[in-house]
Amino acid sequence: MDADIASALEARGLRRTWVLPPELMASYKRNPTYAPDPYALAEEPLRAPSLAKGTRLAEPLASQLRTMIALHENARLVLAPVELRIERITSSTSAGRATLRLALLDPRFSEARWVGEVKSDTASAFTPAMTATLAQRLVDLVLPRF
Repeated sequence: MDADIASALEARGLRRTWVLPPELMASYKRNPTYAPDPYALAEEPLRAPSLAKGTRLAEPLASQLRTMIALHENARLVLAPVELRIERITSSTSAGRATLRLALLDPRFSEARWVGEVKSDTASAFTPAMTATLAQRLVDLVLPRF
């Protein structure tokens, strides 16, 4: 999913304005005693069904995200992919779609600014095209195509 999101951002010319997992990991490796490991964040509160716009971020996640953005010039918000799931459309068919739940977080104010979902097209089987479609639809939220 990370690679598909990076590819979709690159295709729209937005890659340089985003800090993606490889850069987050590099910053962690340069500052291991200060920076949080981006693959070991205390992100469990983001999975709560009650997460909504305006929800305050719990500790230690709030501090981890503040520290993470402090290491990147002009970083302000964090777009966190919270959950990727495959949903069956009906119980009588094998058709389904992928859904990516996301949260736009503001570490400076320790709150969620937006929580939403992006869905793929319906398909008879899971394929890599589903995650590519999700990434494209995510980028469409940021910069709509005209």
